[in-house]
Amino acid sequence: MTPVLTNISPKYGTVAGGTKLTLTGTGFTTTASDHTVTIDGVSCVVTASTSTTITCTTGKRTGVPTQSLTISVKNKGDVATQGIMYTYGRYWSDPDTWAPGLPPIEGDSIAISKGVNFIFDLDKSPKMQAILV
Repeated sequence: MTPVLTNISPKYGTVAGGTKLTLTGTGFTTTASDHTVTIDGVSCVVTASTSTTITCTTGKRTGVPTQSLTISVKNKGDVATQGIMYTYGRYWSDPDTWAPGLPPIEGDSIAISKGVNFIFDLDKSPKMQAILV
């Protein structure tokens, strides 16, 4: 039987990595080393597993690769991910998101490259114009 993914929690996190993920589904094993998880070409280091969960910690994502998720279980093959994805993003409030480390303020314009995801983590959105490039 093919292992199946039914949920990822949380569904997004920082491109800096270090986000602890819980992948829920069926057909996993109780041996953590039986599992490999790769998100956008970056290894998510598996730290624990049960027959229904895999816990891993995301690595640092560089560049803007195509969004992808691959999960494999030893002796069972690839997991059916059912279109469920994890999204790497840049936190709006993180100074490393902005060059030279200063977030935009009301009235500024920003350019957002294709494939870059922002995680808006402020109470109120500043009024500005976003240009997708």
